[in-house]
Amino acid sequence: MQYFDDAGDLRHVSSGDVNAYLKEITGQPISAKDYRTWAATVQAAEALAPTTFASKREAKALLKSVIAQVSARLGNTPAICRKCYIHPQVQTAFLEGRFSLAPESSDIAMSLRPQEAAVLAFLQTNSTVEQAKTDAAKRRGVRQQVSRKPERAASRVVSVDVQSDS
Repeated sequence: MQYFDDAGDLRHVSSGDVNAYLKEITGQPISAKDYRTWAATVQAAEALAPTTFASKREAKALLKSVIAQVSARLGNTPAICRKCYIHPQVQTAFLEGRFSLAPESSDIAMSLRPQEAAVLAFLQTNSTVEQAKTDAAKRRGVRQQVSRKPERAASRVVSVDVQSDS
């Protein structure tokens, strides 16, 4: 990409220039990749939301087809698109048959397109669910460690001071 500066000289615009500009205007560590990731996630979510499937095999085929479509728009391979651009919670929820988009009417949603607001609401809700699952898995793992190898688990215990009311 190129542009003419104020002096009329042709200047090259690099991805570093774009990323520096985005950081400057937002005050956040945002890059062009963040926008590409968001766009890919929203496009995939919009394509997946209205679809239904009868089997896990059919779900995988539908997801593969959507990833191919989104990757073509991005100019990436489907593998890179799946791994780096479409949010994994969208993919996982779809394959598990629990993906849906609902209209969102929060203050943040007012500054987004309706589809973007719905994807954001899904990700916020789903991240809470995913965190709960991760926390539960960690607790189960700690219990299993304690029951199987008490000497190792005990070495990981951290001392905590507890003050009593008396």
